[in-house]
Amino acid sequence: MAEENEFDDDVKCFNEVDGQQVEVKCPRGVIASSHKVKERMSICKECSSYKPLVFMCSECGCIMPVKTKINRATCPLNKW
Repeated sequence: MAEENEFDDDVKCFNEVDGQQVEVKCPRGVIASSHKVKERMSICKECSSYKPLVFMCSECGCIMPVKTKINRATCPLNKW
């Protein structure tokens, strides 16, 4: 049985079950802190590879408001 501290109570994660979004416990460390997300997005917005109209990076093709929330994600240009 998982210990309580293995999950991040401040982060909401969802899985799709039978076509419905169901909130589930998110393992600690999967989602980046809000400070880290803001810092990453700030860096992206200053980068020439960031396409603000589509919120996308032209280097990796990722949607940056999503990618910046993934704790283990990295910038292909090593900016973060």
